[in-house]
Amino acid sequence: MSWFNTILPKTGRLVKLLGIPLAMDGSPAPRVSWVVRLVRNSSANRFAAMASPAGKTKPAGKTRPARSSGPATGAPVKQIVVNRKARFQYELLDRVEAGIALKGTEVKSLRNGKISLGDAYCRIDRAGEVWLHDAHISPYTHAGHDNHDPLRTRKLLLHKPEIRRLHQRVREKGLTLVPTRLYFKHGRVKVEIALARGKALYDKRDTIKKRDQQREARHDR
Repeated sequence: MSWFNTILPKTGRLVKLLGIPLAMDGSPAPRVSWVVRLVRNSSANRFAAMASPAGKTKPAGKTRPARSSGPATGAPVKQIVVNRKARFQYELLDRVEAGIALKGTEVKSLRNGKISLGDAYCRIDRAGEVWLHDAHISPYTHAGHDNHDPLRTRKLLLHKPEIRRLHQRVREKGLTLVPTRLYFKHGRVKVEIALARGKALYDKRDTIKKRDQQREARHDR
């Protein structure tokens, strides 16, 4: 027996159950034939799925677009401050993103951009911890007696292997660690630190010359 002959009794039961009027030959009236076609199509799909080797078929419909294999887009970043003085005085090499341990009043001041990195630097202590020195975060204006010390030393948060790699390069090549910028990423404060090499006097003059040329080019536009 074919699947069509199996569907017919079910269609007839549905016609009687819904009280659909029949024609003289016992078939559904033309104005309700769409109901019968709907039942037959759905039953046909179900029987076809049972007869397929995999036992399942994917229902017809919109197909999802394939995921892109390219690099993921970066997280949204809100800039707080950029250390322009470090870019002038040092040749910046490798850069690393680090977290930072802050107090609540410090975070609130950072949201208002109240920070200076002009004299800031980083140092790795004997315990293998990285600290940010001389970064000035202004006191929060609406805080009471629990306000923070603007120049306190703040701990940077890095993985141990990353700290060991940085420490080794600082000792071997005579480099230093400087903070290059602070920013918010997913609502958390991040610090970008860089391995840096001090520029010679002629390098600084070259930097000033390039900066002046870029400024003149912007004015000429």
